[in-house]
Amino acid sequence: SVPFARGINNHMGSTATENPRLMRIVMEYLKERDFFFLDSVVTSKSVCKVTARKIGVKFAQRDVFIDNESDHSYIRSQIMKLAEKAKNNGSAIGIGHDRSDTIAVIREMIPKLEAEGYEFVFVSELESLEN
Repeated sequence: SVPFARGINNHMGSTATENPRLMRIVMEYLKERDFFFLDSVVTSKSVCKVTARKIGVKFAQRDVFIDNESDHSYIRSQIMKLAEKAKNNGSAIGIGHDRSDTIAVIREMIPKLEAEGYEFVFVSELESLEN
């Protein structure tokens, strides 16, 4: 239903992402469409990375969840953790919700981080997507 989508991610679903049979079905579907899978890492028992590799689906996982708490200072600190990871690793993936607090902090932080040389891109543009 999202015409320009290039990949998907799980928001919840730890039971699904721990299930090798189910994730194989999902990854085969994604492979047919040349989509990537972004794992939100909601469980340490996720089989998504291994399954994506077996099927040949591009894969990434989030580095920082930016809004486990709906508090501006917390979200700011998480975004700064994300920036530090990007600085150290060349890129980093942050995920969060479309909550008003999150959006407000992102709007505030993006110009500051861009002024420091950070670039914001779509996950599909990352060279670090694993095959």
